This record gives sequence, C-alpha cells and structure tokens, in this order.
Amino acid sequence: MASANKPGWWQISVADASTVPDFPRYPNGTRLYGYGYLFVEVVGGSWFQHFYGHHGANAKRQSWSSGPTTDRGWVIDYNTSYKPSASDTSAYSKSESDARYITDIQYGAGTRVTTWNVSGKWPNRDGYSITSVFKDAVNINIDGVVYAPLQKRVNNTWYTVAGGTA
Repeated sequence: MASANKPGWWQISVADASTVPDFPRYPNGTRLYGYGYLFVEVVGGSWFQHFYGHHGANAKRQSWSSGPTTDRGWVIDYNTSYKPSASDTSAYSKSESDARYITDIQYGAGTRVTTWNVSGKWPNRDGYSITSVFKDAVNINIDGVVYAPLQKRVNNTWYTVAGGTA
C-alpha cells in the first residue's frame, strides 16, 4: 500500500490481501476486505493514506516527517461491522456486568432483644434494621425489638449489606 505514493484516488483490487504486507488489518490480525479505494495526499515531507473498503471499513495512516512507508501502522475506524469490544472502551462485558447486579434482597435471620428496663441501642450492628417491635400487655412500654441484617444477592451469592448510623 505504501507504493501508492502519488496524490489522488487509487482503485484497490486485491483478491488475497495477505499478499500485501502493509495492507490494513484489524487488531486481531485479520486484514480488511481487499477491494475499495485509497485516497493519498502527499505535501512536502508529510503524507496521508485513507483506505475505504467496499464492505464499509475505513483505515488511515499518516506521517509528518517521511514519505509513504510500510512502518506506519493503520488506524481502523469502528463501524457496524467492526464494533469495539468492552475492553476497547474500558467497559464491562455483559457477563462482567451481569455479575455485579443486585438480583434480590432479603432480611437475614432476626435477633430478638428485650428492651424493657434495659439501656442500649438496637440494632447495634451496621447493616441491621429493626423488623418488628413488641409492647407490654397494656400497650404502654416497648418490651423488645427484633432486628435483622439486610442482605443482597449478587451473582447468586448473598452478602450482608454493610451500613452505619446516620
């Protein structure tokens, strides 16, 4: 491709792109489709090549200090046929993302505490909530509470939610 060193449009027709050492290739090593157009611009010591493949792929390379040469790599544009991977964009893959969703919540086993005539704060553990309150027989005093941990399920594993006091 570097031999296309005169400014203008070039029609490219290569049945086997692997026969051209500097033919544009995807990061996985697969070469772009061998038919298309190549636009070349040469100005002074700088040059630019832009390949438009017939299947829609685009590749570009340039240098500001030398003429067309095979030592310049191609930059391949993403398109609907060549979509970026999750790692290309520093995103999670679907399976990595699915492994982080909270799929369910529940209260764990409760703890009953008598509070009548007992000083203290309940629940006294981070991530726990009061789930029920019970009164004495005359409905005047709180005799006790039940508190339990809030739990979440992520990737089929249950975790107690860590919390704190406000």
